[in-house]
Order: sequence, then structure tokens, then C-alpha cells
Amino acid sequence: AKDTHVLVPILPMSLMDVYGKKAKEFYSSRDPWFGDPVHKFAQAKAEPGWYLVRQTEVPGSTSQNWDQQQRLLGNGESVPSASVLAQTALLHREQTGERLFSRVWVRSGDVTADGNRVDVSFDPGGLDVGRWGDGAYSYIGVAASRKSS
Repeated sequence: AKDTHVLVPILPMSLMDVYGKKAKEFYSSRDPWFGDPVHKFAQAKAEPGWYLVRQTEVPGSTSQNWDQQQRLLGNGESVPSASVLAQTALLHREQTGERLFSRVWVRSGDVTADGNRVDVSFDPGGLDVGRWGDGAYSYIGVAASRKSS
């Protein structure tokens, strides 16, 4: 898995906790949309532990809707939260200088208050957190991870 995944320690932090510590690393360094209290996913703490996170989208998952993307997950894989993806991307960048999720957006397992899927991308402008529906888009794949037991 060393060529396709990164092993990272995930802390019990919410996306807003991560943002609070690393706001300057985010694309929206002031008043992010997910900071609105209606978006409960951004307040939810990640379950701590070691995660094996795919470095890019699941192969073949772009141009697929959410249901189709779910069928592409391997045994033991799940779609991580936006907090897990943010922690992974920021820690990996700090350690290696490489940006994960820079080719396409990756869907997280989180959903906004209005029912849209939360997506993450890390381009030169910073770590970006977006929201789209569950439709098929050529620029959105799905993220995957495994958590140690």
C-alpha cells in the first residue's frame, strides 16, 4: 500500500478544530462556510487512531455518482470524514511537501446541513472544502481509508 496510501495518526479533532489550528493553510482563511453552526459535521470529532488513507481518489470513481462510488470501495475500506482528510492532507504536506487530493476533489463521508456531500481538494491555493450533490462529475472522485482496529 506504500505507493497508493499514507499511514497517518488521526487526532480527536473536528474540521473546525483543524481549521482553528491551521487556518492559513486553508483556501478560505477567513469565515469558512462550514463554520456555520448548522453544519454539524464540521463540529464532529474524528475517531482517533491510525488510518491508512488513499493518496488519491479511488480509481475509476470520477464521473460516477455517490452510489456508484460506494460500489468501488475495497474490502475494509470506508469513506473518511472531512476532518480525517484535512488532518491527513495537512500532516502529509508538512512532512513531505506533497499535496494530496490535488488532481481532483475527493468526496468525504460527511454531509452538509442542506444534504450536499462534503468534498476536499488541496491545490496551490490551499486546502479547500467544498460541497456538491451526489451526482457524477469528472472532477470529483471518492476518498477511501482503513482504520486500524
